Amino acid sequence: MKASLLHSFTDNPSGASALQVAGVRRAQETLEDAGVETAVVEASGNPADVILDVAVERNVDCVCVGGRRRSPAGKALFGSVAQSVILTADRPVLVAGDGKE
Repeated sequence: MKASLLHSFTDNPSGASALQVAGVRRAQETLEDAGVETAVVEASGNPADVILDVAVERNVDCVCVGGRRRSPAGKALFGSVAQSVILTADRPVLVAGDGKE
């Protein structure tokens, strides 16, 4: 089994690497501990567009995105990357929460 871990920088003037992001490192370690081969992918741009583009480029079977709770006003004002991906993707999308209530 293989997984591509994508981190999309909306603004990265310092040239940071995706592996400098703690969440990316944790996800990579968790997957590799479970025997999943991982590749870390980094890109810049609109996160939803980047996710969809990388999904097509890598011909992934499923896109997994992290969801978070937002108020209805927050969703209306700021949109939702997960929502955009769900509504636009041409393949299955899994939305995972953080498990906190």
